[in-house]
Amino acid sequence: MPISATGSDRARRPPGAPRGFTLVELLVVLLLIGLLVSLAVLSVRTASPAERLQEEAARLYARMDLAREEAVLRAQSLGLAVDREGYRFLALAEGGWSTLADDRLLAAHRLPRDTRVEAAIDGVDIALDERAEDADERGPQIFFLASGEILPAFRLRLTAAETDAEYVIAPGEERWLELIEVER
Repeated sequence: MPISATGSDRARRPPGAPRGFTLVELLVVLLLIGLLVSLAVLSVRTASPAERLQEEAARLYARMDLAREEAVLRAQSLGLAVDREGYRFLALAEGGWSTLADDRLLAAHRLPRDTRVEAAIDGVDIALDERAEDADERGPQIFFLASGEILPAFRLRLTAAETDAEYVIAPGEERWLELIEVER
């Protein structure tokens, strides 16, 4: 049987016979199908109310920690205005408080509908407005000073419908801020 210079044995195959797939081609196709199926499964999966609440609490905690660090780096006081629908970070300038519109990491954030936030300042529960649209005029409830301090003493409590999970963000003893999961 003659073999060509490339090592194929085309002479064995009758002319016009269908050529099959190689094992490598089949494995590559199976790998691609597996990847597509796993991506589809991951994108369809929705988070439970408890997982969404944990994500929102972690997001607020991380952004508050970032705001404290930004206040120190900028040598500028920043603040957090919280309302029932979400929160926004403000910067103190000569004209007063203004929303940080240019900063993507500290941009205003709207909470999911099933998530509730409650605030206590110096141990006293405060009534949160429906929306903090006039937060620039009213000012923030929590201040991040250029010295790194966070004032006044506060407690933010996040809860969600359809779950017993609860998270509290408050000044810590070992860290500037603590995120605590509360058992109900």
